[in-house]
Amino acid sequence: MKSTELEDMFRVTNDMLSVVDQNGRFLKLNESWSRVLGYSLEEIYTHPNFFELVHPEDKVITAETFKRILKGDMVKSFENRYKSKEGSYIWFNWDSVILPNGNVFSSARDMSENKERQKELEFLAANLEAANRDKDQFISILAHDLRNPFNTLLGFSQYLVENIGSMSNDEVKEQAHYIHDASEKTLFLLEDILLWSKLKVGKLSICKEMFDLTEICELLIQYLKISAEAKGISVECRQKEESYPVFADKNMIKTIIRNLFSNAVKFTHKGGRIILEVAISEKSTNFIVSDTGDGISESALQDIWDPIKSKGLGLSISKELAELNGASLSAVSTAGAGSSFKLSIPNSQ
Repeated sequence: MKSTELEDMFRVTNDMLSVVDQNGRFLKLNESWSRVLGYSLEEIYTHPNFFELVHPEDKVITAETFKRILKGDMVKSFENRYKSKEGSYIWFNWDSVILPNGNVFSSARDMSENKERQKELEFLAANLEAANRDKDQFISILAHDLRNPFNTLLGFSQYLVENIGSMSNDEVKEQAHYIHDASEKTLFLLEDILLWSKLKVGKLSICKEMFDLTEICELLIQYLKISAEAKGISVECRQKEESYPVFADKNMIKTIIRNLFSNAVKFTHKGGRIILEVAISEKSTNFIVSDTGDGISESALQDIWDPIKSKGLGLSISKELAELNGASLSAVSTAGAGSSFKLSIPNSQ
């Protein structure tokens, strides 16, 4: 390349052009270096070589690439980072070739905006992947949780259709009770699924108010106690105070308590017992559900809040709802000795 052509190129291009010797010392730069990095050209020339400006993490690959150029290789689209005067690092994309006199000519472009766009695309791709995982989880949980109540509904309703003419009123009532119980569980499950979907997209709003926790407990227990008694499970309620005022989202707390009670009924065998207790500590009002079920092993206890590993939405949703209210949900269990779940709602508003 003739010197006049090189001079013209250095003067008119927006790219960062440079000529360095075989030690990497700057011999010639155009004004784009000053515009992009913020140094004056005089400041850049004072550096013993270009390696002084290269990001520490990029020095090794840069040195290896420079050796290739000195051996006669033309390098295209090599990327590394250079330090700007303000201290930040800027991504460059380089094309380099050795000149007949042994010096190295390079052309570079600022790739910072492209890198930012790449990060944004990677972020969007990660979110899309997470959304697809959530969708797959949703379908898996939905199929698992809905199968049992619908099988119950189909089984008992089919039995009624085929045998109602020969059944007594008490037998019909018994079958109708089973159908009602399965329908109720299905409705609760659908409510949980809707809550879960809102939680995942951040569309669940919280509305805190002062209310009596005892009132909520009594209504839910009266409503759900039937399913426990149908399994021959006794339910015992313990509370020392007449009322337990709490400040939280009433519907969310109601959902948590329902899920805890339903979970206890589900995993407690016939003849077992469920104890519901409300107590006040120094910092919180606590609702505790204890059962005499099979209990949970130590390893499995760590996974009960995961909807996939536990194969259910109830506890996962309950924990998220508790945290939204500034409350906590914990569990203690021993395999073969039952489980105890505690919802702790802070006393302060």
